[in-house]
Amino acid sequence: MKTKTLLVTLTALTLLTPTLHAGTLNGGKWKPDNCGSKPATPNIDDSSVEAFNQSVSVLKDWQEQAQAYYSCIAKEASADNTLIADTANKEQAEHRDTVNAINAAIKAASEKLERK
Repeated sequence: MKTKTLLVTLTALTLLTPTLHAGTLNGGKWKPDNCGSKPATPNIDDSSVEAFNQSVSVLKDWQEQAQAYYSCIAKEASADNTLIADTANKEQAEHRDTVNAINAAIKAASEKLERK
């Protein structure tokens, strides 16, 4: 009875836990969901001093945007990695609990039948 209660409780907790993920895995490729678009790499225009200076001034903004984007990717990937590992660990623990419950039931049945 305790085993059934434990399994029902674990199942209920699993179903009630919201599905949290940060990115999307599709066709073997992962992409972040909440980081926006990757900033376009600016071109360096060397056609004139003015054009070059304008290109360089754009680089600072691009570097800040790229830093924010790649930091976001790292954060989302870490969250997904943690979720994947936690899910796998929970599944393995549930399997171990099930195997232990089966073994206990077998032992109890064997002991009961030996007494007959």
